[in-house]
Amino acid sequence: MADTIHMLFCNPPIAIARLGSSSAPLAAYNWLLHGNIRNDADTGIAPDWSFEVMTDGSLTPIMPEEVRLRDGAAIRPVCPFIELWARVAEPGGDAATWRDVPVTEELLEGFRLGLKDLTFKIDARNAKAARRAANPALLYGLFPAVEVAGDQHSRVPLEATSPPGAATPMIPAGRSIPLGAVQICKPTANPATAPWPPSIDLSIVRLRFTPATGAYYGPPQAAQAKAARRGSESAHGADQLTRKAGTAVQRATKSGRGYASQTLENDGMS
Repeated sequence: MADTIHMLFCNPPIAIARLGSSSAPLAAYNWLLHGNIRNDADTGIAPDWSFEVMTDGSLTPIMPEEVRLRDGAAIRPVCPFIELWARVAEPGGDAATWRDVPVTEELLEGFRLGLKDLTFKIDARNAKAARRAANPALLYGLFPAVEVAGDQHSRVPLEATSPPGAATPMIPAGRSIPLGAVQICKPTANPATAPWPPSIDLSIVRLRFTPATGAYYGPPQAAQAKAARRGSESAHGADQLTRKAGTAVQRATKSGRGYASQTLENDGMS
């Protein structure tokens, strides 16, 4: 008897992204032991196979020569890939007989389906300010959730707004705060011979999430010095505030207080 799809799930079920203002994503890397007793650190990182997203949404495996954590002052964002998998078995089969398999175009064709029959629903919210201020009006996110068809391979921006009907919306009408973007990668056939390991399967349906750049947002008056509203002290106060803000931003952009303040010999990716 032919198999049936009992459920779909994401692999991995949880992924971690990291903000970054660079247009180039961080490549994947592995943690490893140095093996050098004279090295101050016990562990290091080394580049691993990564994916480069092409203009048509397809993927090309690459092996970076180094792990580059930043481009100048811009931190490279961590942009995880999430695969779509299925649990298949005979109709009515016991759950113990279910098998986990990646979702590919070949699998879908076996059920007379295609990529166009897949729909990804993205629902993103940020409730940090609402929780800390105990004010639900400060919640913002995707209203409504964004739906992306499986055969749509261009990047889809995620623009957050305040909830509809909010009495005093934090984000003014007609404005939005970017939460990043998602892209359904275009699956392709695996070549007969390839320099990458066989564990890399290009035929799997994947989604990539790219986080926002990490910019600051607030009302226009938040960027003005209080002294600017107090007459003669305005110029001096604004100058001091600007200098302090610039120093704070410089420190903040050093990737977690110096963690990635320099390019490593073995830079990383994700």
